[in-house]
Amino acid sequence: MKKGALTAATADVALGGVSATFGPKLEPLAFAALTGRLGWRNVGQGMEVDTRNLHFVDADGLAWPGGNVQLSYRDDDGGELQGDRLDLAALAKIAQRLPLPPAVHERLQAHPVQGLVERIQARWSGPLEAPRDWRVQARASAMTVGARPAPPRPDGQPVEGIPGVEGATLELEATPAGGHATLAIRDGALSFPGVFDEPRIPLAELATRARWRVQGGQVELDVDELKLRNADATGTFKAKWQTVAGQQGAARFPGVLDLSGSFSRANGARVHRYLPLGIPESARRYVREAVVKGEARDVAVRVKGDLRHIASSKAPPGSEFRFAGQVHGVTLAYVPPSLQPAGQVPWPALENLSGELIFDHNSMQVKNAKSQVRGHPGWQFTRVQAGIADLGHTRVLVDAEGTGPLAAALGIVRQSPVSGFTQQVLDRAQANGNAGLHLKLDLPVNRIEDSRVEGRVSLAGNDLRITPDTPLLGQAQGAVSFSETGFTIHDARVHLLGGEARLAGGSQSSAGGAPAVQLRASGTATAEGLRDTADWAPLPAIARRASGSAAYQAVIGFRAGQPDVLVTSDLRGMAVDLPAPLASRPTPPGRCATKARS
Repeated sequence: MKKGALTAATADVALGGVSATFGPKLEPLAFAALTGRLGWRNVGQGMEVDTRNLHFVDADGLAWPGGNVQLSYRDDDGGELQGDRLDLAALAKIAQRLPLPPAVHERLQAHPVQGLVERIQARWSGPLEAPRDWRVQARASAMTVGARPAPPRPDGQPVEGIPGVEGATLELEATPAGGHATLAIRDGALSFPGVFDEPRIPLAELATRARWRVQGGQVELDVDELKLRNADATGTFKAKWQTVAGQQGAARFPGVLDLSGSFSRANGARVHRYLPLGIPESARRYVREAVVKGEARDVAVRVKGDLRHIASSKAPPGSEFRFAGQVHGVTLAYVPPSLQPAGQVPWPALENLSGELIFDHNSMQVKNAKSQVRGHPGWQFTRVQAGIADLGHTRVLVDAEGTGPLAAALGIVRQSPVSGFTQQVLDRAQANGNAGLHLKLDLPVNRIEDSRVEGRVSLAGNDLRITPDTPLLGQAQGAVSFSETGFTIHDARVHLLGGEARLAGGSQSSAGGAPAVQLRASGTATAEGLRDTADWAPLPAIARRASGSAAYQAVIGFRAGQPDVLVTSDLRGMAVDLPAPLASRPTPPGRCATKARS
């Protein structure tokens, strides 16, 4: 006591239901139970507080398991803090009820903290909210610091907030000029509000060492090594980061990064969650729905430049933003069902795709890939190129070439939107032998109805029957092209009606404007070939009495998938053995026509 006023006190306490208020605007500091030794001294414009073997349970049930604290605080002259086994959540709660500067209270509310400070020693000179000099040495475990989101811009675009951390062990030494630290996380997380759609990134393990320097308003950070592992990826990196030169305050951030390293393993189906919010939502949604599964190995990472622009098409010269690695076992739904017009059959996904996946600035590419097609065993795309040139304007381009059984290619046509493009003409087609397919897709995601399709089937001596009741097109050689507007056969060579023929035609508009299909063939028919036209009565019966061959022209039309066949010939070179007096020798020039409908 001094002049009747309390100047210091030491107490060994075992209290229950104790409460104290340290200011008119502060909440009371209340304890359900409190034991240990407390010391307090009044030092004029400040105070000194110390504890020994302090245990307490506050009014809300928060327990302090024990710890020692020595705090010396003077309003303008600075102070010192030493302690061990300090529970950060309890300390923060107590600090919010003590008469500390308003700025300290605001920070504690903005960044909730948890964890155990195993040891700390801190000194500062000047006011606590704006010290002239300071030094901190500390080790903390099980540390959690809450992230602080930032309000969006007036146009609704996200703004990067202050990151948060969970489950960290931190050891550091810091001064106003810089410092060094080691950080380890096990079964914790990092949070990046305003950066990712899912801001919280769970981590099974993270370990890093870092050094930083501060000069004026500029900060430089060196990360010697960073290792991380979670369910999505495993990687090792090194990095340098600094604030934007020549800027002050918030304009210095998010800064300039120079990072290199690699992911030894990455889950391709989770790529979308690491695409920053600066990439339009339509592009992030497309990647999420298109890359259904797959693994990536040895993904090289290079990021260099101003983080405000580095992933955009307007990145300054010298900027790099590139992730490139080999993928395998990928299922790629290159046209996700959610993007298709209502009622359209789905495009078959590519399966077991292997190739190179590249994100370069704001573009995405799949290069030099191979794949199978879901539901169509035996078909193999031997070259697949796919990508989005500008993730800001999501337009997907696919270019694929493959070989396999023609029956499998027809299955792809039949069970995809190509069936509609060909007016279902090939839905009942049968074929043998191998063929080639070249497929191109141009898919503007935000205007999917404006999609463009271009394909070409290369025939290499295949036998093809378009419907069960049309003639066999034997040993077909040539090409069939198709697009979103229809299909065309380009002067193919076939074996038809017993002889060689040329076949052309495809989709066309009828007189009423409705789509129709018409194929034209010209060649030489033999009597033997006509005998095989079992569905074209009475031709087979007549052909059994015929011999020789004759030139012909045929028109095969399809409406609603049903064939309509017209064959015309002058029958020159063909003889028909009919009963007298109808028997004939090789037919002189004339004209004969027969028509068959299914």
